[in-house]
Amino acid sequence: SLTGQLILGFSLVGLVTLLGWMCLTTLFHWVIRFVKDAWD
Repeated sequence: SLTGQLILGFSLVGLVTLLGWMCLTTLFHWVIRFVKDAWD
């Protein structure tokens, strides 16, 4: 059904977005840490 595909699509996009944000925040955290170490 169309509704099922729509829900599946939205949940997939949400999951990918969540994973993307987790990767970005982790990367950002490491960059800040690296910069702080470089400045000291």
